Amino acid sequence: MAVIGSLGEVIFEVSSQRVRTFDELTRNGSSRWVTHDIHRNKPIPEFVGPGLEEISLSIQLKASLGVDPEAELKTLRIKRDTGQRDLLVIGNKPVSTSQWITESVSEQHKNYDGRGRLLSVHVELRLKEYPKKAGS
Repeated sequence: MAVIGSLGEVIFEVSSQRVRTFDELTRNGSSRWVTHDIHRNKPIPEFVGPGLEEISLSIQLKASLGVDPEAELKTLRIKRDTGQRDLLVIGNKPVSTSQWITESVSEQHKNYDGRGRLLSVHVELRLKEYPKKAGS
């Protein structure tokens, strides 16, 4: 088994029994600024610190690749709905010193079998940084 990374207990892996991987990972970050109005002059921006980073990624969950799409979706929905914080690891290294919350789970159900069981789903995850408290 080749482990690509993890988001908490969700292990991204490739093996002869299972393929659970992600693609199209996008990471966004910004800085925070406030603008002070100055009488009869242009406003002055002031840097107040870094903003929270966000990551989005796509996951294909297919029964034909050894995963249970319904069970996988349940796990991801619980992360989203409970505010669970997880470490995101890619290539045996944490993506950052911060943890990540699952801000949204977007699902495109692709295929069902004759009994109504989900066979394939495309998932878009949006993660948001949950930084350590100052001084930690």
